[in-house]
Amino acid sequence: QIGAIQPLCALCLQATEAQALRQTTAALRDVAMLDTNRNLVLEHGGLEALALCLDKCNDKLLGHLEREVPTLRKHVAQALQNLSLSYNVRKKFIENGLVQRIMDVCLIADMDKKLTTPNHVLGYFVAALANVSHLPEARPKLLELGVADISS
Repeated sequence: QIGAIQPLCALCLQATEAQALRQTTAALRDVAMLDTNRNLVLEHGGLEALALCLDKCNDKLLGHLEREVPTLRKHVAQALQNLSLSYNVRKKFIENGLVQRIMDVCLIADMDKKLTTPNHVLGYFVAALANVSHLPEARPKLLELGVADISS
């Protein structure tokens, strides 16, 4: 049974308003807590929806989201950490460009070159990348994308 996962992923993909994005990313985070749901989230475009949400956080045309960006990034990071516990999802991280998007968010800096992503959010993102690194075939790509550079 699909239940609410398919419409939830679709709503997250289509959402452009802060409240809808906040609620759908939080729901995807919660749904991904259960191992049985992770593949369903993957099958119904949940990874793409979360990746698109990260893009929306950086989209100048969606400036009305600015106040919600920290919460949205936290929800996405938590959802990705939960989803990355699944072997099938880990395989899709690199294919869907999520590693690069995560790297971009982790390395956002202000004018003084200080990282602006809060430490707890960085922790969720790094945990997701650590889970992806359990795939031997992903390690060369992770290194190529500079994942080892986040710790320095």
